[in-house]
Amino acid sequence: MRSRVQRDLLVLAAYLGLTALLTWPLFGRFFTELGGDPGDPWQTVWRMWWFHEAIVRLHQNPFWSSYVHWPLGMPLVFETSDLTDCLLALPLWSFLPPVAVHNCAVSWAFVLGGFFFYRFALELTGREAASFLAGALFTFGPFHFGHALGHLHLVAFEWVPLYFWMLERTLARPERRWPMLAGLALALASLASWYYLLFCVALTAPYLAYRLLRDAELRRWPALRRALLLGGSYLALLWPLLAAMLEARAAEPWTGSHDPTIFSADLYSFVVPNAAQAIGARFGDVWGRFSGNATENCDYLGYALLALAVAGAVLASRARIWLFTAALGVVLALGPFLRVGGVLHRDWPLPYGWLTRAFPLLDFTGCPVRAGFVASFSLCVAAAYGLARLLEPGGGALLRRGAATALVALAAFEFWPHPFTMSRYPEPSIFRDWAKDPTPFAVYDVSGDARPLWNAVLHRHPIVDAYLTRVPERVNRWLDDHPVLGHLRHPHGGLGPAYARRDRAIDFNWGHGSPMPELAPTNFTAEWRGELVVPEDGDYTIVLGADDSGAVSLDGRTVVVNGGTHPYLERAATIPLSRGPHALDVGYRQEEGGAAVRLLWARAGERPSVVPPDALVGPDGQPGLEATYRQIGNTTGLSREEARAALRRDGIRYLVYPAWKREPLLEGELGLPTVYLGEGLRIYEVPGA
Repeated sequence: MRSRVQRDLLVLAAYLGLTALLTWPLFGRFFTELGGDPGDPWQTVWRMWWFHEAIVRLHQNPFWSSYVHWPLGMPLVFETSDLTDCLLALPLWSFLPPVAVHNCAVSWAFVLGGFFFYRFALELTGREAASFLAGALFTFGPFHFGHALGHLHLVAFEWVPLYFWMLERTLARPERRWPMLAGLALALASLASWYYLLFCVALTAPYLAYRLLRDAELRRWPALRRALLLGGSYLALLWPLLAAMLEARAAEPWTGSHDPTIFSADLYSFVVPNAAQAIGARFGDVWGRFSGNATENCDYLGYALLALAVAGAVLASRARIWLFTAALGVVLALGPFLRVGGVLHRDWPLPYGWLTRAFPLLDFTGCPVRAGFVASFSLCVAAAYGLARLLEPGGGALLRRGAATALVALAAFEFWPHPFTMSRYPEPSIFRDWAKDPTPFAVYDVSGDARPLWNAVLHRHPIVDAYLTRVPERVNRWLDDHPVLGHLRHPHGGLGPAYARRDRAIDFNWGHGSPMPELAPTNFTAEWRGELVVPEDGDYTIVLGADDSGAVSLDGRTVVVNGGTHPYLERAATIPLSRGPHALDVGYRQEEGGAAVRLLWARAGERPSVVPPDALVGPDGQPGLEATYRQIGNTTGLSREEARAALRRDGIRYLVYPAWKREPLLEGELGLPTVYLGEGLRIYEVPGA
């Protein structure tokens, strides 16, 4: 027993050293910067902070908070916040800064992910070195480093190999503790991310079927009793939360689900190195065409890992089922339709679409690309068998060990990550002052997507809006209907009279002028409706160039979004189109500076050109598109005191904006004074609040 503990401690120390090396500069900036990009990780910091505050200081329900979406409050049962790490981090908040608490969770996920996979592989193979190397391939793979940019709930995958370790002992040993521990481990995986519950089911079902066919003992009552104990242990721990989620889902509509056709894997993503790896920069022209974002597109499997997995399947029959589950993971990750090289083939439907129709709750997730975890986990298990056979003594050991060494070295080269991304938000002194102020007040903060949540950790007061995973539609309706906040949230929502005309093509560069004398040269919108007439079947690249922003919809589906406020910029999408007319809707918005908009197209592989007049037909069947232009305006229609009173009535005292942005409605109509300008922020105060 002492020897086993000593070896486990040595393995943990080795994984800790590798974590420090491969996540550098995380350990060098552990207490001052956050490991991850300046987006979702800051949302996770707030959730971990709120979990601690609710339990330790406020004695409230950690799954509901009045500190976000004030004054309505917000259910947090769907928040992707890694509840396992929230629990483990509770004692850390008393002596570590917030960023260090988060960094601890990232670090132990890498260490424990490798260690638990090592113990699982050791249970299967009995080989120390092979199991250690397989654990390293698993925890230091592209999936882990890709999601370390922004998804702590997916970084915390260490509970999955722990569950399979306990499951393997449940199948092999009669003691009741193993199924109970397996149920606990599955609960921990679910609390980290509900994706891991789905992935564990996808991995367990074929593996159990395989084991039942091979082992008659597992088809008898004692084994069934252990299975029931595993399931009962899991439900006993998580049924209250599961019931609360089902109830909340049924009670009202929620927003925030991703589009699975966008957040699905590209077939090339499994064989082309991506942004998570050092060598991935050489392949940016390939993975840059993938849909979604670089954080999600981290499904590269690695040629060395594939070779080791195939070796395992050839040399050990028990490894073959894991090649099957790897293929299953690839198919699920591809989503509802096949996507190859950035092109979506809707004429190739895949099983994920059928599953979402059979189980509608799956559609609430919306990121099938993450099922790439199933493939990488399975290949690492098969690779553990391959390494065990290649490294065992006996005839030809020198040649086999040489092959194993070469493949592990190649895997290290393939998987070696780029320098770990670090981010940092300032800590304005005014927020520290607010934290000491016992007066109850709320803050309307639009300083950035996730920065308001970080600011809330500092000032400890409720915020009116928040960047959360899932939000009830009623919350957004309340904000939109608010007499002041609705205008602040949609500053360009107030539109003046409509001016209609017929445009033969969308190819305009107005510069600092305007489309017509009735419109000012800034802050206007345009919309074109009609049909796009396609001459023949094929894949077409649709391009929208805009200064500032716009979007293109075909047949009621948005195909190109060119969002943001920016100089002229073109964005494109390649889609299959059939011969004939397709309903076309193009929207455009100009804010300030130059104004330009162009609609272009091309057959796949050709150079885009402006869509010609003979391909554009209005709703009435006549040549050209029906165009509607409007001036953008923004006013509450209230007196200054009435508008201020509307904010005071809801307890809103401060409004936080980026320093570069001046809000005309606040400075003009409401006459709010600026009380703080610095460190990237501009803060207005409501007099008398």
